[in-house]
Amino acid sequence: MSSYDFANLSPVDFEELCRDLLQKHLGVFLESFKEGKDQGIDLRYSKDERNTIIIQCKRYSNIADLKKNLKLEFKKIKILHPQRYILITSVDLTPKQKAVIKNLFNGVSLRNKDILGKKDINNLLTQYPAVEQTHYKLWFNSTAILERIINSGIINRSDYDKETIARELKIYVTNDSYKEAMNILDTYNYVIISGIPGIGKTTLARILIYNFLLSDYELVSVSSDIEEAEKSYKPEIPQIFYYDDFLGTTFLTEYISKNEDKRIIKFIEKIRKTKNKKLIFTTREYILNQAIQKFELLKSDTIDVAKCTVDLHKYTKLVKGKILYNHLFFSDLVTSFLNDILKDNRFLKIINHTNYNPRIIQYLTNNDVIGKKDCNNYFNFFIENLANPFHIWEYAYQSHISPISRYLLLLLLTLGEPVFKEDLYTALHVFFEKNEKTIGIRVDITEFNKCLKECENTFITIENNGSLEKIIRFQNPSIRDYLVHYLNSNSEITNNVINGIAFFNQYFEIFSPYSFLNKVYLNNEICKEISRSLCTIWYTLPVSILGYKYDDNIHGSVRVKSTLTKIERLEKISGFFDLEDNMEILELLENEISILISSQELITNKNINDYINLIKNVEEHIALDKLTILESIFSEDVICSFDDIKEAVKIKEIFPDEYDEFKFENKADIDKLIESVVDDEYYNILPFYNKDEIDEFHNELNNIEMEFETDVSEYHRKIDDKLNDIVDNKDKIAKEIKKITHSNSESVDVDEVLINIFNSLMH
Repeated sequence: MSSYDFANLSPVDFEELCRDLLQKHLGVFLESFKEGKDQGIDLRYSKDERNTIIIQCKRYSNIADLKKNLKLEFKKIKILHPQRYILITSVDLTPKQKAVIKNLFNGVSLRNKDILGKKDINNLLTQYPAVEQTHYKLWFNSTAILERIINSGIINRSDYDKETIARELKIYVTNDSYKEAMNILDTYNYVIISGIPGIGKTTLARILIYNFLLSDYELVSVSSDIEEAEKSYKPEIPQIFYYDDFLGTTFLTEYISKNEDKRIIKFIEKIRKTKNKKLIFTTREYILNQAIQKFELLKSDTIDVAKCTVDLHKYTKLVKGKILYNHLFFSDLVTSFLNDILKDNRFLKIINHTNYNPRIIQYLTNNDVIGKKDCNNYFNFFIENLANPFHIWEYAYQSHISPISRYLLLLLLTLGEPVFKEDLYTALHVFFEKNEKTIGIRVDITEFNKCLKECENTFITIENNGSLEKIIRFQNPSIRDYLVHYLNSNSEITNNVINGIAFFNQYFEIFSPYSFLNKVYLNNEICKEISRSLCTIWYTLPVSILGYKYDDNIHGSVRVKSTLTKIERLEKISGFFDLEDNMEILELLENEISILISSQELITNKNINDYINLIKNVEEHIALDKLTILESIFSEDVICSFDDIKEAVKIKEIFPDEYDEFKFENKADIDKLIESVVDDEYYNILPFYNKDEIDEFHNELNNIEMEFETDVSEYHRKIDDKLNDIVDNKDKIAKEIKKITHSNSESVDVDEVLINIFNSLMH
């Protein structure tokens, strides 16, 4: 028999469960609405105008609270005078307690068998397993299921524990995005969940994952690149691959040299052909759009057909109301805060607000964020922060944490997240050391750890990286946005941050001499100070940049410290400063580039993009050995793929005449180099043929023919032969997508429905 305590269900969830169970048990349709405030009806069955059956659903944790409420309900039920009264409660009732309840309702048609307690509900769930299956919050929150989720490996971060999972499942409200995503997974075996920050992409992905964990799927959580998934692929067992934020902030810069776009498409095609594999991606919508523009391969039907965009249009008014209700019901807010929201049904203004966002709702119902706010002003506080989400972080940043913690967050911003805990400590220690005269604070490791604890779960998350190291990142992107805004409004603090820099990358992560969105603007005077400082320490200053390393022991990636080569450092410097106005920097670049060229310490296919950008940045200001540069670019160490060819060709925009002359004089060597690349690319895609890849291959060949006048017709013929084996399923895909429909649970009386729901919060 099922064994649930129903504590994870809100009163609304509990009432819906009781309705579905009793409809099955009684074989009747039950009206599921309330006839006005406090009329004592939760569910009703009527064959005529009389109240044939009235049912009340009471979600309480103990008999004392239940009896107290029932004494008030007795008068209402007596007035309604139903032919039959059924009481169903989450309290575990003994026979003696049922007899006491029956006596409380003297004069009401209440039979012993119509008083149903926790064991009775579990008995009904055993009789009607279809109802149990529908109410996922029941079995998701059972001890056995939570243990299965935990043991699956999804919990590899310190901020994601059993308690977090349980709360996430309590809060979640099923909406059209869930149905759409499940349909897409059923049809294509993979789904790309996109949307704006804070809309619920990651939560939706996790709920989907839990479903498959219940069916004994193995979870593979991908954190760096698709290679992790490829190495963890086991043909014989069911697996679900989860790649959160797969087009993250580093994709457009770091992954271009790794051909990540091609590898992702290939892995998707592999998953689509299997029966025991599922693949879930999440990404921010604007980053997906940027990636599609940048990478031709991502413009394919493969991406389009399986995209599930989470947006507010799929959050009906009723769904938005239930999300707010769940956050309030399961919050630790005191009664006076709840009452301020409920007063005059003011919660409807929150639900209807144009800036409604689940993440904002989450933080505005968090005690750690609210702090000591005046409970009588809670509703106004809520509306103010919806109008300007920066207010959420401004209040918490200025009022809730110590000055040292505030500086810690600013340094995390400059380092770029994520960062190793030890590097953040170094940055904080150096910052206070260099600013001792102006700030007058020194910090040790004990104080640092205290600050981390203070900021954790509100501003930052602390993750495990293998067995020992800790990684720190912002809890969500809106904190970063706020801190950029804060620094742009506080020039003195900005000067202190720059004066206290400990790592090379801190200069370039969020600062800019130009007014860019999401950047901290630096005036010309500050830039000159930075240039004078950098000229002596540009190569000796350490970096705090994290890359990835695949670990066979854990079948996944761990973070490792990265380095910056001379070329990469010089490229960042050359792109940051106005070289006409910074002669010291220009002299540095001239000397260092001359040494690089003369010593042949030039480029590989891993840094070709940085090298060409460096040349582009300095070309108008420095005399360069153009022939040597061209020779170093068009070499076997650099040109290894189609992407490398596209990068190399960019040099013609910088040296057009010299480029054309070089191509003409070295045609035989270039043809040989290109033939080797084309042959490698052809055999690399053989196992994963699909129409999009073939079209791309043709396009690359056409570009090569036009650019270098190289004969690659043999590969055109080879690839065309394969095209005949491929079924273009575009029409089939379009038909399948039409099957993914959206239900609308909105009611013309939705405001009244919401009012009745929120009434259960009143005390």
